[in-house]
Amino acid sequence: MVKADQLEFSFRLHNNLENHIAIIDLGTNTFHLLLAKWEGTGYRITHRERLAVKIGLGGINDGIITEAGIERALDALKHFRITLQHTGIRKVFAFGTSALRNARNGKEIASLIQD
Repeated sequence: MVKADQLEFSFRLHNNLENHIAIIDLGTNTFHLLLAKWEGTGYRITHRERLAVKIGLGGINDGIITEAGIERALDALKHFRITLQHTGIRKVFAFGTSALRNARNGKEIASLIQD
């Protein structure tokens, strides 16, 4: 795994940040962070991270995400935030998969994530 300070050097000194985006995939088992750079005809992935969060563990069969699952999700997003702060990328797109969309407490979790 690349350290955040290495990313800072790579991105801030060698790139126009207007051409960069971050995509966060909030999966049931794994959260992914992709950093990409626009190169004229499409985006090229420049960095990827993934963290096992298992937000569905212990509650998804009952239609909820447990407090422990929420905590794991928020911890992962805090880690991704540090990476984003070091790179300076401001265009961030996050997508929740079915576990978040279908959970009875999914809207509450989305509100926590946006804060």
